[in-house]
Amino acid sequence: MNLQIINEVLEEFYKLCEIPHQPKNEKQLSDMLKNYLTDFSQNIVQDDLGNIWADIPASEGFEHMLCVALQAHIDMVYAIGENSDKTGKVFTKIENGYLTTGGTSSLGADCGAGVAVIFWLLKNIKHCPLRVILTVQEEIGLIGASKISSESVENINYLINLDGFSANRLIIGAAGGMREHFSRPLELVNSPAGKSYEITISGLSGGHSGFDIDKNRGNAVLILGEILRKLQTKTPFAVACFNGGEAFNAIPYTASAKIITAISAKNALEDISNEILTRYKQTDSSAKVNITECETPEKVWSGELLNSVLTVLGGFANGVYQMHEELKNTVSDSSNLGRIYEQDGELCVDAMIRYMDESACQALHQSHILVCSMCGFMSVVRTHYPAWKPKTDGTMLNKITELYKAEHNSLPEILAQHVGLEPSYFTKHNKNLECVCMGMDIYDCHAPSERLKLDSIPPFVRILSAFLQNP
Repeated sequence: MNLQIINEVLEEFYKLCEIPHQPKNEKQLSDMLKNYLTDFSQNIVQDDLGNIWADIPASEGFEHMLCVALQAHIDMVYAIGENSDKTGKVFTKIENGYLTTGGTSSLGADCGAGVAVIFWLLKNIKHCPLRVILTVQEEIGLIGASKISSESVENINYLINLDGFSANRLIIGAAGGMREHFSRPLELVNSPAGKSYEITISGLSGGHSGFDIDKNRGNAVLILGEILRKLQTKTPFAVACFNGGEAFNAIPYTASAKIITAISAKNALEDISNEILTRYKQTDSSAKVNITECETPEKVWSGELLNSVLTVLGGFANGVYQMHEELKNTVSDSSNLGRIYEQDGELCVDAMIRYMDESACQALHQSHILVCSMCGFMSVVRTHYPAWKPKTDGTMLNKITELYKAEHNSLPEILAQHVGLEPSYFTKHNKNLECVCMGMDIYDCHAPSERLKLDSIPPFVRILSAFLQNP
């Protein structure tokens, strides 16, 4: 029976692999899935983006039961590996109990495996009234879920998001997010005479600002700011440029600056850097600071700009703000200064707040605005999406937990994630909606080594089947 379930779910997955479906390129797949749903429903809606929702009538004898939504996103991150044909199609193989591509591209099991399971369920089990919700552009910021009509979640009680990557986890909440952008005009003056140095920080661990923010890893941008503030107490200097970080939602692991000092400052810089890096021996053991002499730039920042930037970097709230009161070892609210860079005559800073508590989000945001506005920076909120607040005593959660225990003879890990997930938008539209995110074992998502553990499919399918027959 297990092998039959695996093969049948894979047959559904292979249909997705034939059609390229990167974000903003989902129309062909969306149209195919809409047509496929006509086998099960006469009430199907497809919006202009390609989101789909469809009501699936209950099986005979199950009409009186509560309505459950099954939700997944249909886009994938198409990461190209060696020997890829770069067409967007996915070519699969089975190796050592895993479905993989053999390294030619990412697999798209995130979240294609969830889509495949939905159609397997529609074809193979008796069930309560269902609503199938398929979204687009999840991988570039939950765009489909953010734009979908509130009608998609009207008159439903429970929603199961099939975008989990671990078979032993039930996710019951996710952080909201605010992307912040701060900028001010670059004020440049002629370079003074003196010695020029390039300071480069590298080797820090970095990481994801959601999954890794509680690990107390060093932030290269803030460390470089601290080095320069301490240097100010020893000798005057000017800054020609200061860059660091890659993205608002990543912990910066590199940063660099070019400075000009009136006297030789290499020894002082080395002493300051070594003193600061000792704090990060446990979290960033490979961190290092290189200080090299360089050519003198023609222009440097004004003294006012330099002092303003160092004040911002010294006063910017960064890291974990508070932990969740009910869920153990779960971050509730945090902030990450992710990037500093020059663009179009401006100095820019990008940051991200993640939160469960909207008031904490606003407190962090206002603290950022306060320190930045005092230093001449303008602020813009680029995106702001809601939190999915955990319901630790939910009816659906309790039922699925019992079904998991019966299947595995153990209890699942129940947690909230400090990243954005699509149920954040669905619970915004339907305040009474209870959601759970669950899935199969998927490893190395978004990479050519992505793989789906095949023996995690049957237990997952059986748990869902049992719940949909008695929600």
